[in-house]
Amino acid sequence: MSEAEARAFCDRLRVELENHGTRLASISTDVRAAALRAESKLAPMGKSIDEAVDFFVAHLEASKKSVRVSELVDRFLEAKNQDGVSKTHARDLRLRLGRLVQEFGPYSASELSTAGLDDWLRGLPFGPQTRNHFRSALHGLFEYARKRKFVTVNPVVDTDRARVPAGEKRLLLPEEMERIFKHAPARLIAYLAIAAFVGPRPSETMRIRAEHVDLKRGKILIEGRKTTASDREVGIPYNLRCWLERYPVGASGAAGRWRKHLDKTLVDAKVKLAYNGFRRSAGSYTYAMSGDAAATAAMLGHSDVRTFFKHYRRNVAEETALRWFGLMPPELGKIIELPSAG
Repeated sequence: MSEAEARAFCDRLRVELENHGTRLASISTDVRAAALRAESKLAPMGKSIDEAVDFFVAHLEASKKSVRVSELVDRFLEAKNQDGVSKTHARDLRLRLGRLVQEFGPYSASELSTAGLDDWLRGLPFGPQTRNHFRSALHGLFEYARKRKFVTVNPVVDTDRARVPAGEKRLLLPEEMERIFKHAPARLIAYLAIAAFVGPRPSETMRIRAEHVDLKRGKILIEGRKTTASDREVGIPYNLRCWLERYPVGASGAAGRWRKHLDKTLVDAKVKLAYNGFRRSAGSYTYAMSGDAAATAAMLGHSDVRTFFKHYRRNVAEETALRWFGLMPPELGKIIELPSAG
């Protein structure tokens, strides 16, 4: 750099410093005091005033671009359909997020906080595993919103996961199942009875149609998922036959109504259903009555007894199992006494 160039650079630098000083001199005392207070509050967090301003401006911009929760859910579900998710998964998302819309539909997505969503998740009338499934659906929704700048951060990230005890195997009690039947709409009862007494997977329960139920032969055809489970026939216990004679399975199955009506029924019945609660109860009570692990595992669609013993079986008193399979439609009596296997 020549002497002339150096002098020119110093002159430019001097002008910039003078202008900077002029701008600083024009800042009011109130603004300076506010800046000092802000710096003091941010210092313990290791953040600067510039970082705080950038964050807040981003939040305001996101608020302007944000959409209502109801619209966000519609957009998210449409995106999932375009992604080619299965009908069962799409239906599950629609039902879970539908509960969110019922509570927060008119709100802007950017208004929902971690604390508010955490409280909402804790208030759901379900066991810890199901609560975590709801959390996963919310996480996907708000991650979609974040990528489209409807929100600045995903508020679900810092919500608490429910603790699921290892090997949790809580069963429904006969009196809880009785309350569920009492509060269930008539069109749901056949599916509840099948779920409770022969234990198909929830997705299998939703696919059962009238043509799959053969009361003459005493069999129900359970259609498994093509990728993980094959079709199987299960026997119809006496009490289940009574329920199905009084409340026949519909021609179109339970798809589209199962989750919606089940959620309301559980709330009305004041019953918290553990993850796979119907299936686990059916397996444990069936085994308590029969003592045949292989037959029980086959009923549940397991290829061997190890899965049944590890995840689905819990020791229950034979008396409780008798009461479970003694649950009958109201016109036949709430619970009938069955003879002991001994």
